[in-house]
Amino acid sequence: MRRGSSKANSVYEVWLYYEYQCYGEQDGIFTHFFPTKAEAEAFLRILDVQKVPVRVKPRKPSKSYTLDRDVEARTEPLSETSDLD
Repeated sequence: MRRGSSKANSVYEVWLYYEYQCYGEQDGIFTHFFPTKAEAEAFLRILDVQKVPVRVKPRKPSKSYTLDRDVEARTEPLSETSDLD
């Protein structure tokens, strides 16, 4: 997790490193931004025990990505609590 800032606001950037098997071992990084450190830490705690699908480009398995909706589906408790603030 990294904190960035500007004169307008501060944000916390979370980097999630992942590995997958497709024609050998591959890896990737997923990034997401949060307005507060507490939200970033809650996101990490929730995803620490979750599995998120990794999409792989069939003709180039070293190219991968995760969909925001796949991550969001696993972090819904975080979304519900942040709406209460």
